[in-house]
Amino acid sequence: MRAGWRLFLDIEGHRTSDGNFDADMLELQNSFLVEFLVPFLCEVHCALVTLRKPQQQDDDIPDELIIQDGASESP
Repeated sequence: MRAGWRLFLDIEGHRTSDGNFDADMLELQNSFLVEFLVPFLCEVHCALVTLRKPQQQDDDIPDELIIQDGASESP
């Protein structure tokens, strides 16, 4: 096994009446994990996707993370 950070995300609940993930969990898995966190990890395991990156993870992790509603103004 390669050295590096791995994320395993199990999601309980957050389902719609037809059994799919609700909008918040889809956004978390697609936008936040895949688009933002993946560069800083070597593997991601969640309900929608399993990713194993062939390239090294980026160890230059930001000092600060600001999460806000997309409709909010920039800080």
